[in-house]
Amino acid sequence: MITYIDTIWYIAAVLGIALIAWLVRSIVESNPDSFLLNVTFFAFAGQCVFTAQMIREGLSIAVLSILLPIGLLLLLLQVFIFRVQALKTVEHYQRILEKNKLVSLTPSEIEHWANILIRITGVDFYPEFYNPMSKGFGRGPREKRRKEAISILPQDCFKSGADGVTIESLLVPPKERRWLWRSYALTAISAWLFFIVSVLVTSRR
Repeated sequence: MITYIDTIWYIAAVLGIALIAWLVRSIVESNPDSFLLNVTFFAFAGQCVFTAQMIREGLSIAVLSILLPIGLLLLLLQVFIFRVQALKTVEHYQRILEKNKLVSLTPSEIEHWANILIRITGVDFYPEFYNPMSKGFGRGPREKRRKEAISILPQDCFKSGADGVTIESLLVPPKERRWLWRSYALTAISAWLFFIVSVLVTSRR
């Protein structure tokens, strides 16, 4: 019973540190890492720390050599999904900029401005999730960043406003990101479930 209580406290501590780290970065950084990507990383980090502790206590390395790679694969999968969404976002921005350009621009110039936009807006998997929650507090953080991104576009190169690039037009269409968001959330949940199960199982040995 004492072992299980200690294990639960350890899991709660890792989750608490992950939340605090993300909150601090959200305050001091204009575009912190995605929340789910952050907590997935901490799940793997927590598993690594626990693995090192179990090795010092004499637990079979064969057991741990199976569990740790699975945690790493889940983290890498999360990074891959995030990267795919980032590429889709850049492609979407390129289409919007190409449609609303006022002068002749090369594909590389369009791509250049699309990359600048995503550095400001970040990757937005599921804006429908937080938009209702931010209505009572004015524009949400992502919407503010999209507005800032539009403001840096040169007015002599791109048309902005109601007939051009708008905050809404910078949103990737739901059909293009729905499966990515579901995969992204499912991977984060799976990483934490695997971390919890791994800690509980190995703590009994």
